[in-house]
Amino acid sequence: MIQLTRIDGTPVALNADLVERVETDEYTVVTLVEGTRYVVVEPTEVVIERMVQFRASILVAADHLAHTPQQPAGPRL
Repeated sequence: MIQLTRIDGTPVALNADLVERVETDEYTVVTLVEGTRYVVVEPTEVVIERMVQFRASILVAADHLAHTPQQPAGPRL
């Protein structure tokens, strides 16, 4: 999820995997794959950077999990 700010100042968290496009005219408009549009105050470059950081954090977490020894599961209750 990436956190952005709507025009009215309220925060909105969007699933970065569902972003289809980011456009800038007077405002920045983030369009999701199903067609929902969000008008946000962050410029396009910031939205893209947050998406890149989000995806990078997933790769780092996956790498960490791949190299962390798994503990045996405890008894089920």
